[in-house]
Amino acid sequence: MDLDKANRLIKEIASRNKYITPITMEDFDLFQRFFKKEKRHTYGNSWTYVTQSMYGIGENNLGYKYYDGKNLSAVLIYPKIEQPDIHAFYWIRPMGPTILDATDTFSKDLLENQRIPIYVKKIFKEQYDILKRRGFKDTLSFPWHTEMPSEDDTYPECILNVKKTLTISKTVPKRSRLRRALQYYRKFNGDKNIKIDSIYNNEEHAWKLVKEFFTEQHFRNPYNISSPYNYYNIIYNTPNKNNFIKNIIFYNNKPVGFSAAEIQNNTYSSLYATITIREVGNSLADYIIFSVLNILREKKKIKYLNLGGSEMKSLDKFKLKYRPEKKQKMYWVTLF
Repeated sequence: MDLDKANRLIKEIASRNKYITPITMEDFDLFQRFFKKEKRHTYGNSWTYVTQSMYGIGENNLGYKYYDGKNLSAVLIYPKIEQPDIHAFYWIRPMGPTILDATDTFSKDLLENQRIPIYVKKIFKEQYDILKRRGFKDTLSFPWHTEMPSEDDTYPECILNVKKTLTISKTVPKRSRLRRALQYYRKFNGDKNIKIDSIYNNEEHAWKLVKEFFTEQHFRNPYNISSPYNYYNIIYNTPNKNNFIKNIIFYNNKPVGFSAAEIQNNTYSSLYATITIREVGNSLADYIIFSVLNILREKKKIKYLNLGGSEMKSLDKFKLKYRPEKKQKMYWVTLF
């Protein structure tokens, strides 16, 4: 997708607004301070989430941010999936005491003067209600994609109780999908051909794996809603810190899967990537999820793992088999 126009537009906007600047790796601590102030958990309260889909936008491939000293949001301009000639402005996980006022004023000015439509993504219900009262619309009226109007918030976030999921997976009926997932995990866990290493030691292997995965997806998935570059920042632009769990899986010395999770606080974590190729079977995704659950329980002592929301019913169904303790609906609004 040609991002020259998107970059030109966001640069022009930033040149007129001192609060909009490119995100850099040095902004990691800034975002962390705002995440810690948030009173409620969401999949979006993480560096991985706000930078994941930014590749190609901004001088650092990390997109831009709106920061006025008391409010913060990742922002970018990006072509619409089904109508790439239309470029939309995105507020991504807006935070701060008066962020909705800033979002409202800025968005209406941008729409009126430059005819650029707006999306505000990953907000809570009361934020959604406030912005709707101010004239914003539900995404059904201007969908991100016809089949998935609010991208991965079309279906709710699925939040697993780590200990509970690991426990009940051993007691549910043998033919249940969760029990079969546990059996797949045990099969791979006992396979001497399987080796796990950190992505930080294998970035090029991970990037090659992602490109192979999307080559397969091109023939398997009818919707062109993602690309390898959605995972570029996960591989190359996350700090090597203890709150990241990024592993790559080798089978007979060939990379066949990788995962990326982020520990958000002492209670919650989220899983942002489960990439596998078909060479060793689709069940490798179950192996990855159980591996992350075991790391969280045994080494990190984290209570919850958020699998995120879903774009499609099939993905939501896959996550539901892990028996989430909580389902949390997050919202988008649009102005067009």
